[in-house]
Amino acid sequence: MGPGKDIAKSSGMGGIWRPLPRALLTGLFGTVVLALFLQNFLADRLLAGLLPLVVAFNGAVAGFTLVKRPDRLARLLDATTRGFAAWWPPAALGGLCALLSLGVLSLLGLEALSREFFGVVLLVLACLGSLICGAGGAWIAVKQAELAQAKS
Repeated sequence: MGPGKDIAKSSGMGGIWRPLPRALLTGLFGTVVLALFLQNFLADRLLAGLLPLVVAFNGAVAGFTLVKRPDRLARLLDATTRGFAAWWPPAALGGLCALLSLGVLSLLGLEALSREFFGVVLLVLACLGSLICGAGGAWIAVKQAELAQAKS
């Protein structure tokens, strides 16, 4: 066992970063697949208006995925006494998921992301919504675990 692993285990939030790639890919893949699916059925202007909601929802899914297992949840519950410091990893993950998914969608040539439909305001709304919903998804995972623990 290397020295880096000891440091990660000793820090309270170090272990929460281990599932980061899986959570990020979950949010990224969900946004891309849902946007490409909706592109077939919706007009470009309507899709451009709904895209911030799609990105925010998948940011919440990524935040939920980051802390849904009991060992990661215990670390987050222990860290909730620190206030906002406990919620910034899922929020940052949501923002990163938004930026990457919008980048991938623009590389794939999604028409709704053209400048005439999808302006800077909607881009900022998508990123802010995903930031907030990333922390919200983690909060939902914590509440779900608390309810499951209360039932047993």
